[in-house]
Amino acid sequence: MLPRSMRKFALVLLLAACATSHSSSSSLTFRSLQSGQEARQHTAGTRAVAAADDATYRRLWDQLIGGNPALIDLSKESAIFLLGGEKPTGGHSVQVLRVTMEGDVANVWANVNEPPAGSINTQVITYPFTVIAIAKPGVTQSHWQQVR
Repeated sequence: MLPRSMRKFALVLLLAACATSHSSSSSLTFRSLQSGQEARQHTAGTRAVAAADDATYRRLWDQLIGGNPALIDLSKESAIFLLGGEKPTGGHSVQVLRVTMEGDVANVWANVNEPPAGSINTQVITYPFTVIAIAKPGVTQSHWQQVR
């Protein structure tokens, strides 16, 4: 039988090991495809949409962003469209901090950044967005996780 102080220490180690084994999945590599202030689809709140095949990617690009889609190899990556919602001025941006997988769902940890204090910005409603490619093919579902 271990002394009482050693039993407490062993219990703490066991609990730490269990917590570590159930922690969230590791981060995926991602790269920015395009960002901007004027998403074609106007949403009130934040929204994340995934594309795993060429037809879906081109359709979503046309519906949500417009113009020529950025290049991506969907046999090696998936695309995530992040719409930052309606903002009262220019200067807002979508900043992706981390991407993890939970089952077949990509969790994108991102913020909509405000313009710097004292900056001069367009006084018009904007819809900031960013499109990223993640290093995981076949992803068809995504969720936006606010960091703040």
